[in-house]
Amino acid sequence: MLAGKAEDQANLKTVVRRLLLMREAANLAYLETNSQKQQEAAAIAALLVSVVGQPELEPLVQQGLLAAWAYAESVSDVRILLEGGKVSLVKTSEQWHTDLGSLSSSVYATEGDQQTTGLSYENYLQILMWMASDEKLAVRAMDMIEKNTDVRMDQMVCRAECAYVYEASPLFWGYVTLGGDSLGTFRFQDESDISFMK
Repeated sequence: MLAGKAEDQANLKTVVRRLLLMREAANLAYLETNSQKQQEAAAIAALLVSVVGQPELEPLVQQGLLAAWAYAESVSDVRILLEGGKVSLVKTSEQWHTDLGSLSSSVYATEGDQQTTGLSYENYLQILMWMASDEKLAVRAMDMIEKNTDVRMDQMVCRAECAYVYEASPLFWGYVTLGGDSLGTFRFQDESDISFMK
């Protein structure tokens, strides 16, 4: 329902990409407020620009390093989520897993990285569902119903106008007669409009 793809693998890829973007934004926001990690990135950026002899590039390189670090942490977060762990929406320094000095090796979630607090994969999916439009989710839900059943949603009744008549015999007044005639039956008529559309 989130991705609207025909195959499960394509749906999973799309959801993983969205989770990576969501986690990268949160992780980059955390890095921008953590002075210790900013100093780490600044030290490595100073070293890199001194090698090429262009110190004016240091702020740009530092921001690039922070973005790469946030992405590596996001990969680690998504791995933890897919393995059944939990990841806090806003992290603390104790919940940070990756190391700027060894990004490629620290993105792999380990058993010790599993958190007991935070949001699960299902919780993150709910957030993504809240971000999607109701119309898009409704159409994709109908697509899933059509795919898994023999129902054709475009051939279903979604609106009907009804006119109905019914009659009832009186329960006790049937035994009463006035001038030799009984009261007979009561007749009711009504109309109604039923719609499943907005």
